Parts: sequence; structure tokens; C-alpha cells
Amino acid sequence: MAPRIRISPAAAAPVGLALLLAALAGLVLLLAALAAGRASPEGAAPAALHLPAEAARSVVVMISGAEGWTPGLEARAARLARGRALVVGLDLRRLPRDCAEAGRAATALVRAATARAGVGAIPPTLVGREEGAGLALAMAAAAPDAVKGLATDRLAPAPGCPEAAEAATAGRLAKAPVRWFDLTDAAGRSPLPPLPGVAAVAPDGERIRPRRGTPDAGPAAVSVGFLETAWAVSGADVAFREGAAGEPMPVVLHPVPPGAAERGVFAIFLSGDGGWAAFDAQVADQLAAQGVPVAGVSLLRWLWREKRPEAMARELAGLIARRSAAWGERPVLVIGFSMGANVAPFALRRLPAAAQARLAGLVLLAPERRTGFEISPAGWLGGATGAADVAAEIAALPPALPVLCVRGAEEESSACDPPLPGAATLALPGGHHLGKAHDRVAEAILELLGAAPGG
Repeated sequence: MAPRIRISPAAAAPVGLALLLAALAGLVLLLAALAAGRASPEGAAPAALHLPAEAARSVVVMISGAEGWTPGLEARAARLARGRALVVGLDLRRLPRDCAEAGRAATALVRAATARAGVGAIPPTLVGREEGAGLALAMAAAAPDAVKGLATDRLAPAPGCPEAAEAATAGRLAKAPVRWFDLTDAAGRSPLPPLPGVAAVAPDGERIRPRRGTPDAGPAAVSVGFLETAWAVSGADVAFREGAAGEPMPVVLHPVPPGAAERGVFAIFLSGDGGWAAFDAQVADQLAAQGVPVAGVSLLRWLWREKRPEAMARELAGLIARRSAAWGERPVLVIGFSMGANVAPFALRRLPAAAQARLAGLVLLAPERRTGFEISPAGWLGGATGAADVAAEIAALPPALPVLCVRGAEEESSACDPPLPGAATLALPGGHHLGKAHDRVAEAILELLGAAPGG
């Protein structure tokens, strides 16, 4: 039986911040070590442990607030596990007040689970609620290179190590220590002020209730915002929630709404390396409202491991066939944003002849000059993701294929600049994210369709 452990308020002899951060760094490094199988168990038990039914793609460490491990947190953990995350839940009240001891305990809590799930050396994603969010932030700040990302919900100072949360909520934190998502309330409010590198995510008012008869069935409801936040930062995204039933690829469907006139074409939209995000969804919704159904592909999931252009082409041909069965044998428009725009020309040039003949056009949103074929953290930080020449691959596409290349006017490196022979070029205000002008992007795509044969 695991020893009873609890965290108490600050000890009578205060622990120095440097010592505290060093201890927290030890906890994070131990979590990373256990994922690589290098740590030793010490006979403890987590508040919750959820093994995914399939091979785990991520390791999520959830830390409760001062109220302990609640049914709501249990529902969140179960839903994350259904998104192929190995989830370890920690009850803040049962953690030792000494951070080094907490590190040793955390190692024992997770090692057996990672071994059972066959998880490789995956850095953990830290997800915290209230005081648990404060502890998660302190851990991420102490060892940012050992953490994949951070998701916080109602950030509050953790007993015994309040400094990081207090600095963040007071606006004294210069920037996010890691990729960080902060869940707000329905009105967009959060204890955390706007900080560089922190993305605010609203819960959107919707709640997901577990289905009866499933392992996570129960009364608790899980906010969509929480799921999207945790999935995005841990190596997944909203495609886990909205993915098309029976679809082997990570696809999000945006059908034409009832009453809208069909245009006789459908689109396949390859996201950026951050996954199927708000920008992609907004463009897809506008296209669907104008009669163009969209199948969105999350690159964060699709290219989590390297996929060569020939393999991408085979899978895209399969997606075209499946969407044709559902939406009809129509011309197909392919859209790519950022990394999706980088890899699209490589895949399209290798499509089978029958699939190539169906192409109505290619829209490249913010393509870069060089690319790789798997998700790289360098891409999240604005760095190069590979060495393959994107512009050369665009130039090698069939000359009859209509191509629209869209770049941000402030981008310093774009495959659209200098303009590509035979391709229409559009510059929008802003940088790589095109000023988030999803309405203008959708308008330009519809204009291309109107000019394309059969558009």
C-alpha cells in the first residue's frame, strides 16, 4: 500500500527559490527518464492512471488543485486517454512538500504505466488545475527542455512553491517557458494576463458527456476547450474530438450546411504543424457555407512520425476516394497551410494519374522555402523543419493545375517570393499567419475556384 503523502503550506524554514526550482527540475527530468525506461519504481500509486486502448502518442501528467482528484478531473483524464494519451493523475494533497521527494514519488507513479503502454522517450505534457497549475508552471519553468508543453486551468499559486504562478499572474513573467495553453472561462477571463507565448483557449460553452457503457461513463461533463487545449499541447488536437467515424486518417469534416447551394467541388485542407486549429476551421467553415465541403487533415497527427511523399500520396488518394464515395465524384481542391502547404506539392505530384486528373487546383497558404516530412518542435519555434526545396516541387507540378500562393507581406522567407511561374500570388497584411484574415483567404480560394475549369 502506498504511503500517505500530503503537501502542506510553506515550511517554517523557507526553501530558497533556486533550490526549489532545482528540485522541480529533478521531478521533470525524472518524468522524462521514466518515459525512456531509465528510472526505477519505488512503490507508489497515482490518484488516477489511464492507459490508452492503442499505442500512446503522448504522456500527460495531470495535477489536481487543492480540492484533490475530483470526478471532473477523472472525466478529463479518461477523455484524454481516448485520444491515445497515457494519463497519470496526481492529487496535489498527497504530494510531499519536499520537491525532491515528489520527484521520486512521481517516478514510481508513472514508470510501470509507461512500460505497459510501450511508450518511448516522450517528454511529458503538464496539465494543472488551480494550485496544481501553479505547480505545473513551476516545473515547466525549472526544466523547459524536458517538458513537451503546459496547459493550465485557473492558474493559482501552489502551496510551498508559489513564486512562478505569482510572477505570471502579476504580469512579471517575460515569456512562456514552454508551449503554453491557458483555459479561460466562457467570457474569456483568466487569472493569467496576456503573456508572450501563451495561447488563451475559451471553453466555447459546449460540454462533452461520456457515453453510457464506456469505461469513462459517469455524471461529469468535460469542456471542449479543455480537451482541445490538452490535446493540442500534448501532440494531438481537435481532430481527436471531431474526427470522422471510420476514417483512418486524422480528418475533421466540415460539410455544406443544410440549405446551402453545392458548388460541385470538395476540398482537402492540410493543416499546419500545430494541428487543426481555429484558423483552419474558420476558413473551412466559410468554404462550406459557400457550398464547398472540406475534409481537414491534422498534420500534427498525420506527420507525427516521418511520412515520405510517396506514402502521403497513397493516403491522400485513399482519402479522395472515401470522400468521393460520400460527397460524389467531384473535382478536388487541395489547400495547405504552413507545413501543410510545404508538403502538399510533394504529395500531389505523386498521386496516381486518376486522382491527379480530379484536381481542381492547389492553394498554398504561407508555404516556406524548405520542409521536412514530420512534425518538428523547431517548426513551433519558427525554425526550419527540413531541407527539401518547396518552390522547386511547386514548379514541377503539371502546368495545367491552377495554383494560388498566398503569403504574409511581412514574411521574410516564403516559397511565394519571388513569384512562381504559372502561379497566382497574393500577399496579405501580416506575417506567417496571414493576419488571421480567414475571410479574405476563403474569398481568394473561391475566386480561384471560379476561374478554374469546372469551378
